[in-house]
Amino acid sequence: MLGVTRIVAFGDSLTAGFIAVSPSAIVPSPPQAYPFQLETRLRERYYDQPDIVVVNEGRHGEWAQDGQFRIVSVLGEWRPEALLLMQGANDLSALGAGAISLALEGLENTLRDARARGATVFLATLPPQAPDSRLGTSAGALLDEFNDGVRRLAGRQNVPLVDVHAAFRGDLSLLSADGLHPNEAGYQRMAEAFFDAIRARFERPAPTS
Repeated sequence: MLGVTRIVAFGDSLTAGFIAVSPSAIVPSPPQAYPFQLETRLRERYYDQPDIVVVNEGRHGEWAQDGQFRIVSVLGEWRPEALLLMQGANDLSALGAGAISLALEGLENTLRDARARGATVFLATLPPQAPDSRLGTSAGALLDEFNDGVRRLAGRQNVPLVDVHAAFRGDLSLLSADGLHPNEAGYQRMAEAFFDAIRARFERPAPTS
């Protein structure tokens, strides 16, 4: 059995489930989003817990610096037992290297608010980006520095890390046409990473009769 049933996935369009159908056009595809795929996997494994829900609180275009303020109302509405937190791509896209410390600060504030409300936070790194993505040729260096900061933050705050970037294993074929948003297979890879982390943290032996 699973020790939690109310899970909120919080982030930007990478959480909402947008897919690029061309280098300049992205569309929402909620059934392919990782929270939907994750909920399906959890319900299949824990079939005797039909109340398991993964709420998708991804907001297209949101920065981590803004998410730290939105989280308060999300926590009040859903009262999650677990929060899946992944943000920062829009901060990096807009401001480059100067956004790294600000985005990490936003993540830390979001994390602290969620823990203060009793939620276990799973903090995730960002997936890889192609060299021709919005970050251009600096994508690799910026992401590496930011994701290293996310890993350190997870360690410092003693919260589970979901290393989405590592889960892609450098496979850029998991990205859609803009080199930033995953495709269906990429979102599936993300769902698998979160699924494994949640199982490791919350799976319990079924009670014996």
